[in-house]
Amino acid sequence: LGGWSLGGTIAFEMARRLRREHEEVDVLLFIDSHGPEPAGFEPADESVLLASLIGDFAGVVGQSFEVSQDDLRRLPAEDRLGWIVDLARRSNILPESFAPEQARRHWEVFRANVRAVESYVPAAPEELPLRTVLFRATVQPPQAEDRPALGWDAWIAGPLEVVPLEGDHYSLVRDPAVRD
Repeated sequence: LGGWSLGGTIAFEMARRLRREHEEVDVLLFIDSHGPEPAGFEPADESVLLASLIGDFAGVVGQSFEVSQDDLRRLPAEDRLGWIVDLARRSNILPESFAPEQARRHWEVFRANVRAVESYVPAAPEELPLRTVLFRATVQPPQAEDRPALGWDAWIAGPLEVVPLEGDHYSLVRDPAVRD
């Protein structure tokens, strides 16, 4: 059972529930997924999330892009998503055909996923006694550089193998890293 990014957190909770029901889970696989914080994450404000959204759009197509949160905060809240989409189009991150409805739906799903991860704390504090493999990107944000197991060592009691793979969060799921 496994997942990439948020999918790793979902796989972790699924494995916990399956094991509680005496179902077998042979191995848990994480692809550059970060473990939950014991007290949950501090919720990010909407401008931080929108700046992350354009970074997500860029990462998916193999680019990197940062936007000023101050620039976002200067705009009325109802104009921010359109501004992000226009900026992504001008930067060749999104195609011109990317419709406002697509942008709105993508934003709603992205925001819901981030909010779910921010608030997720496993219901029971015990560590999961399960063989686990973490495929960890070698390029990490500064807050993760000193966390070799990306926080999973607090939640996994079984053997936890960390396999470093060259690249960043997004390149791991594209050729050539995806083959590794």
